[in-house]
Amino acid sequence: MLSAIRNFSKSIFAKIFLIIIAIPFIFWGMGPVFNSGSKNVIVEIGNDKVSIQEFGNFINTHTPLNAQINKKLIDQLFSSFIAEKVIDKEIEYFNIKISDNVLKKIIINTEQFKKENKFSRTEYEKYLIKNNTSAILYEANISKEYKRKLLFDMISGGVNPSLPMVNLKYNEINQKRTIELIDLNDFLKNKIKINNEEIKKYHESNKEKYKIIKKIIKFNKINPKNLIGSDEFDSLFFQKVDEIEDLISEGQGVVNISKKFNLNLPKEKKFSRSKLGEKTNYGDDFPKELVDIIFRIVKSEPTILKERGNEYFIIELIATDEVIKSSDDPEVKKDILTVLKKQNKIKILSEIATKVNNKTFLKTDFDNFSKKENSEIKKLTIKNLNDDKDLDKNLISQIYKLPKSGMAVITEPNLIKNYLVFVKNVENSSIKASNESYDKYFNLSKIKLTSSLYNTYDLYLKEKYKIDINYKALKSINNYTE
Repeated sequence: MLSAIRNFSKSIFAKIFLIIIAIPFIFWGMGPVFNSGSKNVIVEIGNDKVSIQEFGNFINTHTPLNAQINKKLIDQLFSSFIAEKVIDKEIEYFNIKISDNVLKKIIINTEQFKKENKFSRTEYEKYLIKNNTSAILYEANISKEYKRKLLFDMISGGVNPSLPMVNLKYNEINQKRTIELIDLNDFLKNKIKINNEEIKKYHESNKEKYKIIKKIIKFNKINPKNLIGSDEFDSLFFQKVDEIEDLISEGQGVVNISKKFNLNLPKEKKFSRSKLGEKTNYGDDFPKELVDIIFRIVKSEPTILKERGNEYFIIELIATDEVIKSSDDPEVKKDILTVLKKQNKIKILSEIATKVNNKTFLKTDFDNFSKKENSEIKKLTIKNLNDDKDLDKNLISQIYKLPKSGMAVITEPNLIKNYLVFVKNVENSSIKASNESYDKYFNLSKIKLTSSLYNTYDLYLKEKYKIDINYKALKSINNYTE
């Protein structure tokens, strides 16, 4: 579609393109940038110098679709870029190669390329066309990925956990625990009392949170049918769209533009937004995806033209108003109470947890707390780490981090469920190699062992390859994307 071409300059791909094209000018056309070293080198890994252009190509091929290019994304991509380069050097060091015959077997055995359980050249070609790639590029990527797999298999190959290691993993999951539990919610409810003064004080300090921005707009839709009486997105249609853009730049509003092009009368719509949420019935005539744009329209340029799907929208800002909802508003009061209650919960629970961690709250205090607060001590037996019959798994995982006779305050992230727990007893479990479930725990133990091995290998690579980053080059790229 021509509209796609028209909008290319605003797209993510245009930004990537500009970064790659502009990089040589940034570093070669603006005088000295580095204190030393080659001006087009962004990183040195061992004895290899990696060019800025190579990183630019990496950005081009690894940026997620519709992602916004910013400093955070550039830094993430740069870390991945260095990691890939180091792994490729290791593949070269160990002389890992993939023969054409092996590559062929990998491809013909890929399920995605099979039809009636047999390799289909047609399905393969369809995949290449759909993903806008060539057989040479795809097969090169498959070869690279398989080489990396072979490298990691070589690193961890032959490493198997012993029976005691398997039993450690088995016991970690299957040990039985007897606990004593005090539900703290009633205690917290009685302890937390929030008055109007506290509510007003919080409201005064957080007025922006309760600000409502109201917008009134008029808008009209444009498509080939109502603009030129055709269903085609042809040159005439885009010529008319250009005329509308020119009128907007001259300061014309949606009413005058609609009259000039014999469109229906514009519709009016009201929007209201605060940090507590939106109050708008979008209806079928206005797309929800364009609402954010409305709140970015400024008075100095009140009329804009935006494309969505196969339609354009002329949107004119008619009025803007801002009001701050009072602390007496039911919605505001409810929000403030929720926040203050949560803050108080955190404070009280933290005080108890600190005493427990400092060993100034012992089992006798646990029992006395139950009597003083009239809170029942509930006795539970947890069969294993996955036994969530009485408690949520999130709470169970916290309990299983405690030793025998250990005590802790355990909570859910939203602080809806809060408990004081004491681990009365722990019954360890073990498994024999003849057990039918042994392979499951063998594999779990191997994953843990392999992970530990990879972490060690990572440290080894950091020592093996000196990585010298040209931070001036990286910073300039980040600055250019802002």
